[in-house]
Amino acid sequence: MRIPPPRYGVSEDALRLILHAKNEIASAPQGARTQGRVVSSYSSQGLTPARWLSETAFLRLVSIVEAYVDLISMSRISRTVDLTTPLMPLLVADFEIASTANWEERFKAFERYHGLAIKSLAGWEMVAAGIEVRNCLAHGLGQLTARQRTKTSLAAKVSIVDVAVASNQMHLSATSVTKLADACVNFVQALDSRIAIPPSR
Repeated sequence: MRIPPPRYGVSEDALRLILHAKNEIASAPQGARTQGRVVSSYSSQGLTPARWLSETAFLRLVSIVEAYVDLISMSRISRTVDLTTPLMPLLVADFEIASTANWEERFKAFERYHGLAIKSLAGWEMVAAGIEVRNCLAHGLGQLTARQRTKTSLAAKVSIVDVAVASNQMHLSATSVTKLADACVNFVQALDSRIAIPPSR
């Protein structure tokens, strides 16, 4: 089945960045050396160049999706309201700050203002798993965060992107980045097809 091209430029940009992150891992030569003191200092703990690249890709993929969701929401809002009135730009700025604070606020904003449930979109389940992995990498440096240690279903959740939980750590596999990247593509395409952004005023 032929997949239609994205309707919005911001979607096209997001897809390009996702594929770049995925292809960077796929094209990295075996045994490629990653330079820098951070990699060297953690080499004794198993932070190999391949693991470094994979973890970096996870961080980038989730960040791309987050930025995309926020940008497409604000594109619709800014083209729907009349920004020429003195108060409206301030209200829109407040909306942006509140609606991008975390994923729960994004869910609420999309349902209330865009009539769309993010969790119902294709690819979301794997993206949600990727967010958990990103949080572990960003806030725990690979160790489970305090909040994650209380989640009894965490291992099952991240297993759908081929990530294992053991000894309070998350371990990516050789297929993890590809699985998350493909899910990110599906998610962006689904959101692009479902949301209606009016033309510029």
